[in-house]
Amino acid sequence: MKGPPTKEYLLRLGMSDCLSKIQNIDLSQHNLTEIDTSLFNELSSLECLDISRNSLTCVPDDLHLPSLRILDIADNKLTSVNFVKRFKKLRELYIEDNKCLRMEDDYIARVLCPSLQTIDGAHDIGHIDHVVRQYTDQLQPQIEAVWVGRFGEVYQDGIPVSEIDSLHKEFVDTIAQGNVGDNLTLTKFRDFMINHLCQCLLDRVNKGQGPTLSGRGGATGTPSRYGTRVSLGVTPGKNCSNGTPVVKSTEKAVQNVSRKKRKREDSPPSDQVKSPGAKRRKETHDSPKFTLIRPTQEMTTGKLPTLHDYDPSLFIRCHSKGNNPEDAHTKVWNCAFEPVTGGAQGETTNVVASCGGKLVCFVDCGTGKVVRRYKDTSKSESFFALAWTTLPADGDALKEDTNILAVGGQDEVVKLLHPSQLVMVGQLIGHRGYISALVFHPNKPNILFSGSRDSKVIMWKIGTPDFKSNSIECTQQAVLSLPKTDTISLTVEPTSDMLLAACESSCFAWNTCKLRTGNKHTQLPHYEFVHPRDERDDDKGPMIDGLEVLPNGCVATKCVGHGRVYVWNVGAQMKKKARSHPQREQVQLLAQLEYTLTEVDYLYLHSNKGLLCAGDDQGRVYMYNLGLLTRHSTPSSHLLQPSRVLESPDLVIDTHYSSKMTDLQTDQESVVNCVAVSSSQEYLVSGTDNNLLCVWRRTSQ
Repeated sequence: MKGPPTKEYLLRLGMSDCLSKIQNIDLSQHNLTEIDTSLFNELSSLECLDISRNSLTCVPDDLHLPSLRILDIADNKLTSVNFVKRFKKLRELYIEDNKCLRMEDDYIARVLCPSLQTIDGAHDIGHIDHVVRQYTDQLQPQIEAVWVGRFGEVYQDGIPVSEIDSLHKEFVDTIAQGNVGDNLTLTKFRDFMINHLCQCLLDRVNKGQGPTLSGRGGATGTPSRYGTRVSLGVTPGKNCSNGTPVVKSTEKAVQNVSRKKRKREDSPPSDQVKSPGAKRRKETHDSPKFTLIRPTQEMTTGKLPTLHDYDPSLFIRCHSKGNNPEDAHTKVWNCAFEPVTGGAQGETTNVVASCGGKLVCFVDCGTGKVVRRYKDTSKSESFFALAWTTLPADGDALKEDTNILAVGGQDEVVKLLHPSQLVMVGQLIGHRGYISALVFHPNKPNILFSGSRDSKVIMWKIGTPDFKSNSIECTQQAVLSLPKTDTISLTVEPTSDMLLAACESSCFAWNTCKLRTGNKHTQLPHYEFVHPRDERDDDKGPMIDGLEVLPNGCVATKCVGHGRVYVWNVGAQMKKKARSHPQREQVQLLAQLEYTLTEVDYLYLHSNKGLLCAGDDQGRVYMYNLGLLTRHSTPSSHLLQPSRVLESPDLVIDTHYSSKMTDLQTDQESVVNCVAVSSSQEYLVSGTDNNLLCVWRRTSQ
């Protein structure tokens, strides 16, 4: 049916002979632009109402549904959530995909309707209560102080009914003039809370209760953990006496070879034949013209310095769609530890950010809690990449150093988040393909590079954020073009000031100090670094899906299907004078590191202070201690074994969820997409293809 429903239609839809008996009505996709209250108010027993995917701009003030428990009004044109205060029994509210609503409206809805238990499918809304308590604890003492000093004596015997509205406005205006709460960054929610707390105080005065001045303090509740805790775990097969890595046979890995590439999208399989790690076909493109080389086939093995062992600490499923613990399809694509503001470069906290599906989660590895979680409102978004930066204080607009997290994915837009308040302060629009890689310049914290499926890398300049309006000025500085190939990973090597891009057919680089900023024309790479070729590579060249900066000008790269990681020095490749554009150079290897032989792609590298890590398709994490190797830059003729391999642990599912996470009780190994290590190297975190965030903690031995 199209257009406003009639009484007869509602009776037929509700399968009842009386409107007052209907308990469930679905009016989604009915082209509704308004609600007929004279008709809807007869639905006195209505408990569930679905009016999603219409064109409603508001819910009428005179709509009364006393039994309403579930309201789905997603994908409309709402501008306010004030209507929820009229539904005293409302438990579940769905308001996503209303473009004029922001995350702050979730907080407002929770304040106006305390009975709410679920907003947009999130069954744990403790994070909203945490923010509400923070704002209440800060604003309420100041508001009460203003009342006592300015109005308390005059109205100590009560407020005449005729003066309540005008007094409320004067009270709020006085609060605004006193700059109360100016340090709070959620402007819309702060203004709402000031109005709300002022009204609550006036109601208390009229009841003869009056304000009670209380000390100002923070919220006392503990942070909420979103998602489902899977288990601790026991790692099998470790030799803890000498730290010898346990590596499963290469023969088994070869049997699983497949030449197709994994999909980025996090859509579930359409049938039981396809697996969650479904593949996508790599686009064909012209073969690059360079001389191919082969790695040495027969190499003696060598050893790297040993490392501390790590024990499994927490395995959690926190990127699920609708907080569903059965969601084994959402992939955790990337993770990175949050920098310490005001600390030394590279110093991190124990809070790690991870992205997968529509969610960005912030996990405190020390407490094992998901302390914050950002959910994107776009229906099509699925995050693949993230990167941290710390914008330095300027003494004017920015009073103190501030962390900003850049995230990007399927929507082709880079989104800048203020992590402490979960506010999106900016969007960078310029790509025509999904965002696959992000990196900030290590020495220029306001310079961001984004790589995309569109074969381009864009250089952005990030301005100073304005947290009052939750905005930030960003400009596109340069557009860099890749020769018919896609970016998989980006990094900046600070010694040579070189931006490197690992791609589907090679590794390309630009000298960032030679980039022409402000130029609208695309700029080709300055260098192409040609990697060894394996017999399984096609004629396009090796796919490089791992790229990471190491100390002293060194980098590590990983090619799909090669069974090893290459270590080489960028500066040593730049001694010759360029004769072509891009200048093609065969990499001069410092070392080759033993790694599992797998054709699974998008398995990213990570390093921290000479510790290099990589996951594989069997749930393992390979760790290489490269401090001495990069310090001396002496080429090694040996195939160097990992310093340690963390085996996938045996998981013991929490009993409350054991029946819902049967996928984790099988012998199927998970694919480890990403790894991150804290600057103290106390914590190691990995993200998997079956929707797990895994936290490991260094042993004391």
